[in-house]
Amino acid sequence: VSGGPILLGLALLVAVFAGGRFLPGAALWGANQFAYLPVWTYVTWLLCAIILLVPVGASRFARVWEPAGRWLLTSRIAPPLAALVMAGLGFVFGRSTHFLGDGTWLAANVESGQQFHFFDFVDYRLHLLVYRAAAGRIAADEVYRVGSVLAGAIAVFSQLLLVRRLPWEPWRKSWLVLLLLATPPVVLYFGYVESYSFLYAALTAFSIAGLLACEGVWPVWGASAFFGLGIFLHLSAVFSAPALLALGFLAPGRKGVRRWIEVVGPPAGFLILALLLYLASGYDLARFRAEFLHSSQGQSILAPLTGDGGIFSAGHWKDLGNTVLLTAPACVVVLLARARWIVRGVRSPVVGFLLVQILAVAFIRTIVDAKLGGAKDWDLVIAHSAAIPLLAGVVVTATRPVRSDGTAPRRIRGAMSAVLGISLVTTVAWILLQGYPDRSIARLIDVTADAPADTRTYDLEEVGRYYRDRQDYPRAIRLYEECVRRSPGHPRLRAQLGALYYLVQDFGPAKRELAEALRIDDGTQLALELLSEIELADGELSEAWRHTERLTQVAPGPPTTWELRGRVAMASQQWDEAVRAYTEAARRRPSAENVRQRAFALLRAERF
Repeated sequence: VSGGPILLGLALLVAVFAGGRFLPGAALWGANQFAYLPVWTYVTWLLCAIILLVPVGASRFARVWEPAGRWLLTSRIAPPLAALVMAGLGFVFGRSTHFLGDGTWLAANVESGQQFHFFDFVDYRLHLLVYRAAAGRIAADEVYRVGSVLAGAIAVFSQLLLVRRLPWEPWRKSWLVLLLLATPPVVLYFGYVESYSFLYAALTAFSIAGLLACEGVWPVWGASAFFGLGIFLHLSAVFSAPALLALGFLAPGRKGVRRWIEVVGPPAGFLILALLLYLASGYDLARFRAEFLHSSQGQSILAPLTGDGGIFSAGHWKDLGNTVLLTAPACVVVLLARARWIVRGVRSPVVGFLLVQILAVAFIRTIVDAKLGGAKDWDLVIAHSAAIPLLAGVVVTATRPVRSDGTAPRRIRGAMSAVLGISLVTTVAWILLQGYPDRSIARLIDVTADAPADTRTYDLEEVGRYYRDRQDYPRAIRLYEECVRRSPGHPRLRAQLGALYYLVQDFGPAKRELAEALRIDDGTQLALELLSEIELADGELSEAWRHTERLTQVAPGPPTTWELRGRVAMASQQWDEAVRAYTEAARRRPSAENVRQRAFALLRAERF
């Protein structure tokens, strides 16, 4: 069969990405990474793409990938060595990325000590426990960065071992295993701060194992165990549940009750284990109600039918198209070129299983509300995307994979090389974008320009937090000022802006913003703390007394609350209150300073 339709589709795809270089912003966010990268990356990518579309260039590239793939699938040392190489690449090129995703807030929750984040399930708890074990020696986003690199090493190791078992032609397996590592979702393994890296590794293993089960060379329970591991890590693994059910119907072998025990048993076991771990850690009904029944995230999962972001809006379908361009564009070209063969082979267990997973996840992505906008929530279903390159591996020749040796058919070999090469250089561009924080942040601001107002403010706040954490206070202040302008009635934004003014010792505006935050919500902890500090320094002791009294009601747990209360009481010569405050502070943090201040307060209170 000819590779002409695939090459034509790839040429159109290259034209889209090449044009994206001149279309920054929200319209083409899935293909405009070169608008934010240095010119040399664009020129290099374009030259590589053109060379790969030329028969001579594709043939030369085939001489590289075919022996490399064979070695990966035949050498005993290949899996561990490839895992080490992947980890090394992740550490060298991976950054705690801020150009995609929502993970910076997860990292902030970890740093603040939030016990649970049920939607992110055990993955969140594991990162929290690692952060606590590090005892502050490593930042939370670094914990996620290192975790993503580790997930990449595990993914490469497991994929090589599983693909080796496929009863296919060696050249097809070689191409497939390299294609899995050359699609854009591998950006999850390069410092991606989110809860999807380990989930992607688990669900990719599930898709390959399901393929093996459909070929009759792997037990169904083995595939369902990988799915169960995904559920254990992250609740969104349930998006691939239709594929698990399809596997129960399609895989050859035993049927009846024993088959469904194989299908349901491992995931149920993993889910029960995860719930037991949560309950043992203190998760209770009150927390469940707060996260699912009383939160906006839990109450409104489905996208509206109409309006901005509605299912029937142009913006919604624009975001879906961009998601495809970002996820596996070259592989989708293969599927479109072989669509007729896919339709004819839909009754095949292999094609049916993979097609169910792709269609189920596509349907879910269509109806689920991307609350942060499509460009920010692109990763909502990305961990389920391995079925796309897997199906491309099945249908690329429009013939069923068979047990045979030899090289790829000459008429399709060039197209396969072009698919692999263009996918690889496009993925490398996304990874490189992480190495330029200012450029990636500029992209984040641009591509979320058409997001809903609240979401847009949320995005700007995230960028402001990024600059604040890196002590670039002027830029952080400008961003938080814009956030306050957009949402003037938001107490947290007011308090954060006041805190930034406080850090640069601009106390007049700081006092104004902190007071406004308390006017909106008199329980804003940060505003109470910093406004009390300013009032204490200015000698406004009655106001500082009132605010620290409220602070002890709002946040009685931290020792800093009582230390501040003690300083205000000492300045006000309220010795009994100073004794009480420093007693509470010393109980929470028995430092020499707290004990000494308590002793001094006892002395002034004549409690000898």
